[in-house]
Amino acid sequence: MALFDRRTVIFSLAFCFAILLMLGTTSMIYYHNRLPCDEDFDSRFLSPDGEWTADLMERRCQDSPVVIHVYLHRMEEPIETSDYSGVAARNDIFVLKHDSGDPEPSLEWNTSSQLTIRCPGCLATRVRMRKERWGPITVRYQPSYPDSR
Repeated sequence: MALFDRRTVIFSLAFCFAILLMLGTTSMIYYHNRLPCDEDFDSRFLSPDGEWTADLMERRCQDSPVVIHVYLHRMEEPIETSDYSGVAARNDIFVLKHDSGDPEPSLEWNTSSQLTIRCPGCLATRVRMRKERWGPITVRYQPSYPDSR
């Protein structure tokens, strides 16, 4: 039996066609049925040396609760959003699921390499991400969570 007989070649071509068909179908679904999210700026906090900025942003997705997040990046870099969802999450250092009536976090640069995030009324159960370091920046938190006794 030959390595490349007629049945083997036909089966290989049919298999490749099926894979290409599945890839095309999933790509079409991926690019045409997006889950759009809106990113709104609440405020921008510039570091004392003007090199870094911490943006307090609000994310609203279709069927999800509002999410408040802190996006940290160099001043000259643009905010990068995902092509699929429109979410800016690459440089997130703090993410909080937010309900109406909840207090919003406040940000303060102590030095050019230290950022403090205060959220005195935020519930610990709603915090989704909390990074202590991001590159050369140290992040301090002053939460005083009421539900963490």
